[in-house]
This record gives sequence, structure tokens and C-alpha cells, in this order.
Amino acid sequence: MAAEDIIYDRNVLYDEVWAEPMRTVAERYGVSDVWLAKTCRRLDVPVPGRGYWAKRQVGKAPPRPPLPPLADGVADRIVGMRFEAPPHAEPLAGLDAAEPLELPTPVVVAKSLERPHNGVAPSSQTVLG
Repeated sequence: MAAEDIIYDRNVLYDEVWAEPMRTVAERYGVSDVWLAKTCRRLDVPVPGRGYWAKRQVGKAPPRPPLPPLADGVADRIVGMRFEAPPHAEPLAGLDAAEPLELPTPVVVAKSLERPHNGVAPSSQTVLG
């Protein structure tokens, strides 16, 4: 799985999240909208609230708040990682889902269990394999 550095610049991010929906900006960065929202919180970047884009379409969006000054100890950029998604695994050739798998050794469950889970019938014995 390949990884690459992404630099989240506070000023750039502020402009981007107020120009387009969070999901659109996140796709461009190759991350989820939840991840991007957390990054905005870490950088103290205000983001549009719920319903902002619908209100903006009808001309009733609230004004964009100014970017607050940085607090002491808060960085103006964060370097993150973007990981390339692994390719989807192909099913094994010739393996039929209806066929049971053979286990190398049988698995035996005792007749009496101490404090079994509610979903386990304590009086049954099951042998797999």
C-alpha cells in the first residue's frame, strides 16, 4: 500500500471549505469528509454548518466567519498521509461458496460451558470438521 504526504495549509483549507462542500474538497485530497473536518478542527479553521449549501443556493447563507488568529502552539499547516486503497481481492478460482470448508482439525465444543454467552446453547455439543 503506497503512501504519500499531503500538506494541509490552514489558509488554503479555509478558502476551499467555504468555496465547495466538504465532501468535494475531501475527494480532491483523497481523504474522507470526516477526516478533513477533524483536520480543520486541529487547524482552527471554521467550516460551514449544516444546511449552509442549501441556504447558499437560495441566497440565504449566513456570512463566512473570519479566520481566527492562531493560538499559541497551533501550527498553520499539518502534514498528513494519504494511502492508496488496496485493490479489491478477486474471489479464488474454483471455490464455490456453497461448499463447506474443510478444517485441518476438528473443533469440539464442550457440553457444559462456564458462563456462556446468551447466544450459545450450553447443553449442546457441536463438532465442526
